[in-house]
Amino acid sequence: MRHVIYGAGAIGSVMGGYLVQSGAEAVLIGRPAHVEAVRARGLKITGIKGDHEVRMEAVAHPAELVLREDDVIHLTVKSQDTPEVAGVLAGCQGRELPIFCFQNGVRNERILTQAGFTRVYGGIAYFGATYLSPGEVMNTSRNALGIGLYPEGLDETAQRVAEDLQRAGFFVAQYERIMEGKYTKLLTNLNNVVYPACGFSLQEAQTNEEARAFMASVLEEGLKVIRAAGIGLASLPGGRPPEDLIRALREKKERPLAGSPFREDIQVRPSTWQDFYHQRGKSEVEHFNGEVEALGQEVGIPTPYNALLGWVNRKMLEEGLGLGCFTIGDLEAMLR
Repeated sequence: MRHVIYGAGAIGSVMGGYLVQSGAEAVLIGRPAHVEAVRARGLKITGIKGDHEVRMEAVAHPAELVLREDDVIHLTVKSQDTPEVAGVLAGCQGRELPIFCFQNGVRNERILTQAGFTRVYGGIAYFGATYLSPGEVMNTSRNALGIGLYPEGLDETAQRVAEDLQRAGFFVAQYERIMEGKYTKLLTNLNNVVYPACGFSLQEAQTNEEARAFMASVLEEGLKVIRAAGIGLASLPGGRPPEDLIRALREKKERPLAGSPFREDIQVRPSTWQDFYHQRGKSEVEHFNGEVEALGQEVGIPTPYNALLGWVNRKMLEEGLGLGCFTIGDLEAMLR
């Protein structure tokens, strides 16, 4: 089995690098500058598991590979890029290969299925990674993953992929109903744009009482809508119910998420923060808060918090606003 990591930025590079370190075969498909650096110097991974340099194969486009029957594709591109990637892979005769969507959002698996892919799996990445520079990424939090056959079930391929990832140091949960896990992950992403908008790292937001209260309200609204739509939710890693996210934020203590899977000395910054920091001109927020807003319209529940965050995302992108362009007070004032 060869693991083809398509969209090897931070998350994908950490996955691919650890797979190769464990003895598995893996190849990265990423941006040209990153690929050139990996080819020249190897992939450097720093962070919670120490410093590693991994020599591995990397290409800038699937056409540079000869896809094999034993290939498994792991999609780690952003959700807005999935339709384009589906077309590229179809042109490379990749429709019959197993494809695992290690992506945020809840529509990627459906897009691939509608595009004619016959072996689609959901994937969940419950770990943090930061793209530092071409050829270098940082693993910022404990490595938990989830997988399952789409729309439901498990099979031998899922088991083999789970075993390879476990040997690479990941905790892997297997879901009979993977979309319940994906919707729970969606909840955890609803505040993603708050971090760049207000200039917070994850730890900084945790110690800001005003931010915690605002983010709890965002999650409450999202949870209410998802429940009203009759969508099931899986437990969080460790078996906690999704409601624990809200309870932890509402608690009046300095570190409401004590025991979270990150080190105090490494600032964790969500992928959306990185999109704005690197000025990529796009983000996944419409696939997070926009999803809740659309569900709210379907079930007749207003979603002012999630609608606001969607607007903040669009304004930051359209006007090129930088990190920290809003305060929590600004956001609260716009809700009144």
